[in-house]
Amino acid sequence: MFKFRLRFSTPRGQIINIDKRLYKIDLSTGSDYIVRPFRADKLNEASTFEITSSLFSTKEESIKYAKRLQSAILIAGARLFLGFNTGDEIFFLKDGYYEPEVINGVYHFKTPEIVEDGIEIHENKIQRKGGITNVTITDLGNIDRLFNTIRKAYLADRQLNDKQKLALSFCNLARFEAFVEPAFVSLVTAIEVLANRIDRSSEEVGLVSRLHSEVRKSDLSPESKRSILSSLKDLKKISIGESCGNFVKRRLGSDVAKKFKKLYIIRSQLVHSGKVKRGIDLKESYSELQRIVAFALIFDIFGKDIFDDLI
Repeated sequence: MFKFRLRFSTPRGQIINIDKRLYKIDLSTGSDYIVRPFRADKLNEASTFEITSSLFSTKEESIKYAKRLQSAILIAGARLFLGFNTGDEIFFLKDGYYEPEVINGVYHFKTPEIVEDGIEIHENKIQRKGGITNVTITDLGNIDRLFNTIRKAYLADRQLNDKQKLALSFCNLARFEAFVEPAFVSLVTAIEVLANRIDRSSEEVGLVSRLHSEVRKSDLSPESKRSILSSLKDLKKISIGESCGNFVKRRLGSDVAKKFKKLYIIRSQLVHSGKVKRGIDLKESYSELQRIVAFALIFDIFGKDIFDDLI
């Protein structure tokens, strides 16, 4: 029999108000999950959570549900504007003890700690040095709101493609950036991952093709020709900025797409000059961008916002 354990964390300096030490998420799929705050500084605060599954008959089945739960956590992190990092570590347990195999790291083996209801929670106690300063307390009203969001995403069981997984990672990890500038760029990158660049009109492509022929016939050096021809080939498709705008428009409508276009211009200013024009409130723009990106990703995955009743 196998079970898995994984952790997810919030950005450094952000901790979540909690009201209990141990949670059980009933996922109505024949397997419950036990969640506990990990390395909590105080009884009612935590920045990292540890999840242990109930037993599965095979390791393959355990891996399947672990990945499904990781996806649900990333979706919840985006939708609640919190940002979660699940990492790549999934520890697998066999018959109550850790297997010698550990993915992406080494783990110290411990015997199980038996808690109420006969549930085995395998815990590695690590002494923490120092403390948290300048923290942001995120009050979810009730911690059940967080776990219900994870539960709903899990039960919806969307098979995320590679681009959706990557986009969710960018959206969540933006919250882990120490400065708003790279966080802003990360959020836009989440949309860039999902935006498909389509061909320009036949008239536009024809014009580019004529320029292509002129460059080939020119007296430019081979290196210059290759460089220009490569740029011209890229011009046959609409720009990545326009593609992102079209993606947002399809998911959230024209009005939101217009707002996103202005935010994309800010992103370009950051990337190309390292700063934004005077008069732009970057933190306020980041807050608006965060909501647009999160909702666009949720709509891309589910076709609508399935969490309306939980927020």
